[in-house]
Amino acid sequence: MTTWDSKLTTVISILGGFAEEVSWGLKDDGVLDEFYDKINTEWGAKFTIIEGLDIEYAYPRTQVNSGRPDFTTCQSNQNNTDDDLFLF
Repeated sequence: MTTWDSKLTTVISILGGFAEEVSWGLKDDGVLDEFYDKINTEWGAKFTIIEGLDIEYAYPRTQVNSGRPDFTTCQSNQNNTDDDLFLF
């Protein structure tokens, strides 16, 4: 089943997220510094050493289903073929 919430997540990701807008709201409310302090405290307590920061990002080299061609209509086509796959 394809629903709007799964589409919205995709749209927000494609557009680069909405962290900037959230930070504007936190700043307007005067709690942005408090938010950063809380995040740094909580994450710093759990993740004291973060390995791999020096490794460059790379796309996975695998095949995945490209999704349904009728994704926007929330209809399902159960007759997918190998043509529906693409390689990153």
